[in-house]
Amino acid sequence: MKFANLSMLLALGFTLLLVFTMAPSAKSFEAAPVTKEIKDYSHNPIWINSDSDMIHMAQSDNWNGSGTSTDPYIIKGYYINAENYGYGIIISNVSLYFVIKNNTIVDSSISNHFNANYTMGEGILINNTKNGIIENNTIELNENQGIFIKDSQNIKIYNNDIESNSWGILAADSKNINVENNKIIKNQGSGVFLIRSSNINIHDNIIYKDIDGIDIINSNYNDVRNNSIDGTDIGYIGMFLDSSSQNHIKNNTIRDFTYGIYLNNTSASNYLLGNIILRNSMYGVYADTNTSGNVIYDNEFYYNHNSSDTYISSRIQALDNGSGNHWYSASEKRGNYWRDWANNNATNDQNPHDGIVDWPYAIAGSSSSVDKYPLEDSSYNIPELNPADIIIILLVFSLVAARFTKARA
Repeated sequence: MKFANLSMLLALGFTLLLVFTMAPSAKSFEAAPVTKEIKDYSHNPIWINSDSDMIHMAQSDNWNGSGTSTDPYIIKGYYINAENYGYGIIISNVSLYFVIKNNTIVDSSISNHFNANYTMGEGILINNTKNGIIENNTIELNENQGIFIKDSQNIKIYNNDIESNSWGILAADSKNINVENNKIIKNQGSGVFLIRSSNINIHDNIIYKDIDGIDIINSNYNDVRNNSIDGTDIGYIGMFLDSSSQNHIKNNTIRDFTYGIYLNNTSASNYLLGNIILRNSMYGVYADTNTSGNVIYDNEFYYNHNSSDTYISSRIQALDNGSGNHWYSASEKRGNYWRDWANNNATNDQNPHDGIVDWPYAIAGSSSSVDKYPLEDSSYNIPELNPADIIIILLVFSLVAARFTKARA
């Protein structure tokens, strides 16, 4: 009995060690909480339609700033319930510099307000405007977009919580927009939606449980990198590119959707590099008819299309129906890491031990594409234990040991 109890303790300790060390976490969903000021000042929705409107409201509401690049107007600390208005904050036709920060905007409804020039129902709408910053706001439960950027440029969207709207962030006919370090969660449509927009940087966001993660429609020269995009339980497409070209999709984690990345219509010459594409129920990457010249390498594919650690030819992780899409770099002689392929060919890097599996990986679809240089090794490393994990393991182990000791006494 003594040895049985000891065996149970050792088994439990080993199990805890596995739990804390082997859970995959290439890019964690969790992020440091956004620090916001306490908002205790209720305010009616704000509609500014010109520079002169901005100046007038700044004076009447005693906003800090003078509208210059070094001294922008500051709109902050408001709680705006937009239920009976159809908008939270609208800024239109403004070239003065401004910052919208530390506000809460909720419950904008399409049905309660209508204007032919706008869709309405947004938390924040920026129209025909430049030189704005939107940061550290909570924007939720709005019937249309959380943030809508229309015909605008030089807008920065940082560190906002955008949750349970119809869409998270939409940019239409806009350019030079930065979307960084936001939490975009549980929106009914897309987390981020671009249409006819260019030079948009979408970096370091957490996009979680939206129907689509990021949609890019008729939009070119955008940069999407270092985002955690998780469709657990609800997601359809992690990233959708339609008739869009010259976009850089780099170092994102895309997981638990139906499709990971979907290239559609005439999407061409996009670069998909260094992404981790994980557990999407259909294909990790799907390139449809009329797509061409897209470059796809240095990505890591795990368990897409119901694949496993064992290669099954009917469970190929990517599909290509386009023409001239490139699944490896000929100059670098590097392709992608395919978990099912590399895991079953670990001894097949014989010539000349260069980290490349010696057999190409066939891509499903009518194009008969192959990854000529599939990678043998992954960068998706098991994380090391941090001190907090060690303390938890030791604490649980000690409690169980004490319980066994007491039971034997």
